[in-house]
Amino acid sequence: MGIRGRLLLGLLAGLAAGQVQATGYFLNGAGASARGMAGAGVALAEDAMSIANNPAAAVGLSGRQWQIGSIFLHPRPKVIVGEQPQEAPPPGAIPLRPGIYSSRPEVATQAGGTFAIPFGAISWRLNERWAVGLSVYGNGGLNSTFRANAPNPNCGPGTRGEGLLCGGTLSSDIGQTFISPTVAWQPLSWLRLGLAPQIVWQSLEIQGFELLAGQSNDPDNFTNNGHDHALGYALMGGLQINILDKVQFGLVAQTKTEMDEFDDYAGLLPEQGKLDIAPYFQAGLAWDVSSRLTFAVDFQRIYFGSVSATGNDVVTGEPYGADNGPGFGWGDTKTWKFGFRYRANDDWTFRGGYADGRSQIESDEVFYNLVSGSILADRFDIGVTRRVGEKTYLDATLGYFPDQQLTGPNATLPEQEITLSLGGVAVDLGIGRRF
Repeated sequence: MGIRGRLLLGLLAGLAAGQVQATGYFLNGAGASARGMAGAGVALAEDAMSIANNPAAAVGLSGRQWQIGSIFLHPRPKVIVGEQPQEAPPPGAIPLRPGIYSSRPEVATQAGGTFAIPFGAISWRLNERWAVGLSVYGNGGLNSTFRANAPNPNCGPGTRGEGLLCGGTLSSDIGQTFISPTVAWQPLSWLRLGLAPQIVWQSLEIQGFELLAGQSNDPDNFTNNGHDHALGYALMGGLQINILDKVQFGLVAQTKTEMDEFDDYAGLLPEQGKLDIAPYFQAGLAWDVSSRLTFAVDFQRIYFGSVSATGNDVVTGEPYGADNGPGFGWGDTKTWKFGFRYRANDDWTFRGGYADGRSQIESDEVFYNLVSGSILADRFDIGVTRRVGEKTYLDATLGYFPDQQLTGPNATLPEQEITLSLGGVAVDLGIGRRF
């Protein structure tokens, strides 16, 4: 490997060491070109980051390539709490102080409410049939922080007396980084196959949930224990098929990511602190309408229900931390992604896309998802690639998430209404080079 390859591997390792934090649990595609099409395009081989979306794409790329960049995500999560009933709350109820609460995180990877989520990839075409690569990226994460800025008159003795749940600042900070070596094979002129084992690093910090600690089988490892870390592994496989002269089909699937336990939060998450990452699949078609214009449509399904932490009901009859303890109560999600790519000339390529999905949270579960930040459904994207010089190119993508709301009752006091609100914008910037 040449010195440039070694330098790039070192840079990717540095990206892997950085913490990925955002609002939302699954990013809609990896790399600026895919995200410029709203996450569509698993049938395409665009650039080095394409191998993070479908490992089979590696053998569809020419020569050697590298790409690095970052997503700059600016979300706007809010919790809107309605008025309390006039009568005294029944025993066991947890009335929330009415008002509008906006998330204001203070973590190393954000500035002014904007999170930087770096990514990078390298790809080598070994010969006509084989290619290898390496990608490093954040698949998602959660960071919602609602700071305690006034006393809460609903709080009883023995609590901090402030914050949404009387424990001061209420926050969830989850980070994920995927490191994914890739190998791809083209056994036939119309078929590409790819495989990518994945090493996953995850971090977690939870604050402000003392009021619920009495419902845990391990209250000392329930909340306010700082950042804990876990390693895990998964496997991604994919294929791309030229089914017609101008129509390509792509399919990718990822297994459930098996994570180590978070010992410091063994009393919060099911199975003594496990936060596995849900499996998913995505299938898509790409149609070359002309030599310049391509349309893509993809379908993705994420199986949140197969993971205890995300899929267990919010009320199970078991304590927090137990094997069948409460989870987030999320359902599986389905998302349609529509995108286009227009190559205006050798120097300029334009993209656009729309993703139509649904929140994995139901309205009767909003109380248990105050800091989940995971109700995004619709997304609009535009992107551009500009070639600068013979082999270097720049990518930019702008994504817009319209404000979306989910309203439901306070599970402990049904007469009180809670609304989760989330919207935002994202900018992806990247640079790549082909050899």
